[in-house]
Amino acid sequence: MSNTKSREFLLVWDSTMANPNGDMLNENRPRQDEVTGQLEASDVRVKRFVREEWINKGQNVLVQTVEEKGKIQTCQKRVETIQKQAKIKDDDLEKYLTDNYIDVKLFGAVVTKPKRDIFGPLQVAWSKSVHEAQIKFMQGNAAYASSEGKSQASIWGKYRMWQKILMPASWRSCPENCAFSPCGKQVRRI
Repeated sequence: MSNTKSREFLLVWDSTMANPNGDMLNENRPRQDEVTGQLEASDVRVKRFVREEWINKGQNVLVQTVEEKGKIQTCQKRVETIQKQAKIKDDDLEKYLTDNYIDVKLFGAVVTKPKRDIFGPLQVAWSKSVHEAQIKFMQGNAAYASSEGKSQASIWGKYRMWQKILMPASWRSCPENCAFSPCGKQVRRI
């Protein structure tokens, strides 16, 4: 489906002496294309950067870590809490979340119970660094022992890339806030 009113945006961010998007299943090493050597950042990481900025500016954000009595809430518990506080019925939940949470309005959201797939008008793609990056492993000594009774401080290790890299991320926006599924079929208006 061709849509001449859609827009594409390019967000370029830089990273120096950092790990822009660690892979938890690979010792938290920066994600890297094995063929090209370019670093990669998932769409989830890019959206998390944006959400963190919104949170810092006081915006309502649905997808975030919320602690309750020392435990982290599940998606289901977060939505139940919102529904209870706002006195929202299941049938009105999607509209309420879209109207009141900036991340849901733009990116959409997946709600586990009651089951909702909310499609947002702004879709974010994986990004790759412009250039190849060299990853280094760093180690150092901590100030404290890892547990009581130890005779020396613990040692830490982290993967980092040293040079400055540019990470472009592409965004696609649909016209008039209409949401499209990946196949191009319009699924709902926001």
